[in-house]
Amino acid sequence: MEFLLQPYQHAQFFMGEMLLQPQIKPIEKTLARVALEVPDQNFASPPVLLIRDKKSGAEKSIILKRGIVEQELPLVFLDLPHSRHHFLYRVTTGKQPKSALFITATKVVLPLLKDDHTIVLDVATAQKQRLILPEKYARKIGFVESVLIPERGEFWVSQMTTAAIHRFAVDSLEYQGTIALSSSWTKVLAYNPQRGAVYASNWQGGDISVISIQTLAEISKIRLGSVPRGMAFSGDGNTLLVALFGGKSDTDRSGGTVTV
Repeated sequence: MEFLLQPYQHAQFFMGEMLLQPQIKPIEKTLARVALEVPDQNFASPPVLLIRDKKSGAEKSIILKRGIVEQELPLVFLDLPHSRHHFLYRVTTGKQPKSALFITATKVVLPLLKDDHTIVLDVATAQKQRLILPEKYARKIGFVESVLIPERGEFWVSQMTTAAIHRFAVDSLEYQGTIALSSSWTKVLAYNPQRGAVYASNWQGGDISVISIQTLAEISKIRLGSVPRGMAFSGDGNTLLVALFGGKSDTDRSGGTVTV
């Protein structure tokens, strides 16, 4: 049997009183692929594998079910003793999920940076639904961020490779249209309900587009001359705090913040 294990550095593997020696291939700093040969002995039916971190005391018991072929490698996460948080399940999304936004109590939007679509995951059922876009946008990949617009019953998803924002209905997840911007490399979206506008930071454009939720069009741009990324508004909606990834470029290490 094979599975992913996190963390793996101090893990021990037991079946009954027997200490097992699996093959462990690190993938990341704390994540590894484990290949384990289950001994052919008369263990309790079904057999139980115990994984214990000998340093932290974290552990997990796994009931081994024979004859089941996994569609993807399961992830075993070792919970710390008395932890208030517990790993539930792993879901494959597509290439490079970039951000996560809850649009309902159970549904979360996951834009995929290196794939031709965005997915919506229902965390209660683990079911995934692919958002359908016109082919001319889908093939250009590059989906980054999303924002919820309650007044319209919509959520919007940015696509950096086209400097566009795609609109979807919250209830049906159906495509509602696209807003084209006049800048380049659009990334983060932030909604200002007091002004009825969405603000979109344009990485290569060095500016922020302001989009009306009534006209569904870009109404102005805030020129920064720097590389904008994340944004947040004051409580009254009159001040915008912008995080700058860089000054004149994204490699000059001149990042900071600016208020607008």
